Formats: sequence, C-alpha cells, structure tokens
Amino acid sequence: MKRRIVVFFCFIALIVGLAAGFVLRGLVSEQQPSSHTGIATAEPSASQQDAEESADQKGRMVITAIKAIRAISEQDFETLSTFVDPEEGVTFTPYSTVDPTSNLTFSADELADAEEDETAYVWGLSSSDSSPIKLTIPEYFDSYVWDADYWGVAELGIDTVLHSGNSLENVSDAYPGCHFVDFYLPATDDTDRDWSSLKLVFQQSGSEWYLVGIIHSEWTA
Repeated sequence: MKRRIVVFFCFIALIVGLAAGFVLRGLVSEQQPSSHTGIATAEPSASQQDAEESADQKGRMVITAIKAIRAISEQDFETLSTFVDPEEGVTFTPYSTVDPTSNLTFSADELADAEEDETAYVWGLSSSDSSPIKLTIPEYFDSYVWDADYWGVAELGIDTVLHSGNSLENVSDAYPGCHFVDFYLPATDDTDRDWSSLKLVFQQSGSEWYLVGIIHSEWTA
C-alpha cells in the first residue's frame, strides 16, 4: 500500500515540476515559425525560462516534502533531521497560528536525538482547556504531528491552505520567502470537525530545500 502511495505522490510531484514547463514550451512552439520555412526558431523568452525553472524547483520541493512526510510517518527522527535547515532549525506549531513567542524550534542535531531526549517541553497551550502542552518530542509527534495518516492524504496543496477553521492561518506571514506543502485530510462527516492537515514549510538554499516549519491544523473549539 505504501509503495502505491509513494508512486502517487511522486506522480503529483512530477506533474507540478513539469506540467508548467510543458505548457510553456507548447506555447512557445505555437508562436515559432515552422521549421519547413528555413527560418531559425526563436529561443524561449527569459520570463518563460524563469517560469519553467520555478515550476521545476517547486516539483523538487514537493518531492522533498514527500520524503520528509515518510520519515515523519515512521518517526524516523534521524532521517527527518537531514531535511532540517542547518542554520535555522525547524519550528513546531501545534495549531494553525504560528506564534514565535511560544512555538519551539529544534536544531537538526536535537531532532536527530529525539528518541533519547526525555525532556517534557512546553509547546504551547491546549485549545481545549488552555493547559500547557507539556510533552517529549516523540509524544508531541504522536499528538500534533502524526495524529492522522497523512501518508494516505487525499488532497495536497502547494503554497495553498486547503482548509481552515477558526484559527488564523498565517504561514505566509510567519515564513516570508518560504514555500509550503499542505497535506490535508478532509472531514469524514457533515460536522466538518474531524478534518486535519499538516503543513511542511521549506526554505530554498541554492538547489536544496530545507525544512523550517511543521504546522499542525485541526478544528478547534
């Protein structure tokens, strides 16, 4: 089953990375003179080349996100740490609204050693009773990261929040210049209360995409 899902996600990633390029190349070819005329065809414009490169980079980000979500699903902290930004680390947000004053940030090394770290950190306040969310890193992952099977996600958004509740969605403001992939699980009943999503936020450095934020979202009272 997992192998099928990996193929599905990779297919999505390839579509994201290549479709725009194919469309643009198609438009260029329509505008170019026929090769039978003996006239040299024009090179794509700079803006078209930039758009193709941007689409390709987005595809690479999605593939990185898929690899990261797989590591998360297995609580493979060592592998997950290899995606973390080596300078900024990765920040965890238990509910949709990113809050720099309460959200915790861990370095790649700290995340890699999560299994051995028995410290109960305060990650913020619970939406149900405003009590402190005091958990170890693995416990936090169980409750606010891998709280649902995002590996079998039905919908995937790129730089798009697919669903929101009554909490402020401020990922773009909190991470200027970054991009994100939203793994969204729709509600299973008419109350629209059991939906959830996991946003992985990435920052580009050269040709690499580094994980800088993990945002968990769900319906809150």
